[in-house]
Amino acid sequence: MTLMAAVTGLAAVIAVGTGPALALPVSNKTADTLTFVGSDTTQYLDDAFCAAINNNTNGDNPKPASGATDTCVNVHAFAAPGETTKVAPADAFSPACTWSIPPSTAPSGSSCLSGGNGMETAPSGSGAGAARQEANPTDASVDVGRASSLQCSSSRPNLECYAYARDAVGYATYRTQKITLTTAQIQGIYNCSITDWSQIPKAGSGAIARFFPQTGSGTGSFFVANFLNGVDPRLSSTCTVTQVAENDGSAIPSASRANAIVPFSAGSWIAQGNAVVPDTRNAITLGKVTVGSTTFALTGGSAGAYTPNAAAYKEGSAYPGARYVFHNVDNRAPQYGPALRFIGFDATGKSKLCSGAYASTLKQYGFQALANISGDAPDAGTCRLILQ
Repeated sequence: MTLMAAVTGLAAVIAVGTGPALALPVSNKTADTLTFVGSDTTQYLDDAFCAAINNNTNGDNPKPASGATDTCVNVHAFAAPGETTKVAPADAFSPACTWSIPPSTAPSGSSCLSGGNGMETAPSGSGAGAARQEANPTDASVDVGRASSLQCSSSRPNLECYAYARDAVGYATYRTQKITLTTAQIQGIYNCSITDWSQIPKAGSGAIARFFPQTGSGTGSFFVANFLNGVDPRLSSTCTVTQVAENDGSAIPSASRANAIVPFSAGSWIAQGNAVVPDTRNAITLGKVTVGSTTFALTGGSAGAYTPNAAAYKEGSAYPGARYVFHNVDNRAPQYGPALRFIGFDATGKSKLCSGAYASTLKQYGFQALANISGDAPDAGTCRLILQ
């Protein structure tokens, strides 16, 4: 079956791919534990999503049997303040699992797979989450992958990637000047043809300190693909970068901050500025990007009420850093059906998430809800299925 969800009037087809026929299952009578892992960018957003599921806030977690409500467990990629582990209760498909949240790690050889010792280090990043799903498709200790870059491809025919919001990736600095860069200047910084801020008009001076999200980061891989023409500076031996946890200004050493630059999710920056997630920006600010004759700012509003800039975020935007964020499921997984009921859609219906029920939450956390698709079959609502 060929799956396609397109938005009328956009310049490009949004979702194309080939995969198995879907069937959004009727709610069963069992209490399922649904475990989310993966991206740091959306880890706190999915805290809110899981809380709504667990509280049945939007009526998307009813079960026809008493006590059979599903439990959503969102396992962070990087620890929140004071966090070291997260426990996912046992259900009919999987034993209980204690996830160690980086920088904490489980003992060497530990695993939450059936037959393991019920402990495991949580995957850190979009790619790591998808790899964990793909490596163990019949295991139910991981049900949904968080992703801030597309993980589906022809080499992963069973992975289904459901986009549900838009983010914008740019760069952040501690410069006292208001920085505006062209895409060519961003490339120059990361290929070392630009090594001092004095080479950028109105940017002051100082040897540029290049930082980059950790390997496995969806933000990092997206920045490589969309700003750096596919050239990954983490692999360079001549123009090196220092890898840090994504979207975390506090990860940059104090001595380097004045001259630092690092890719950063605007959604994550907004959520931190709106105080709905721990604020680790440490006064780092987002820069503007000029594309052709248009200069894009990524945010609007003010502290506590920051909002996404629709001009940069919207589907069809000319801004190169605009991207989808995803929930991924493997259609071979034992919990494929229960997971799809919360994060996806098919010909028989769509989840509450794909019905626009979480639009205000998305905005508060720095993401822009997708436009509702009408008249298509299947009815994707405010989600997109993107397979490659």
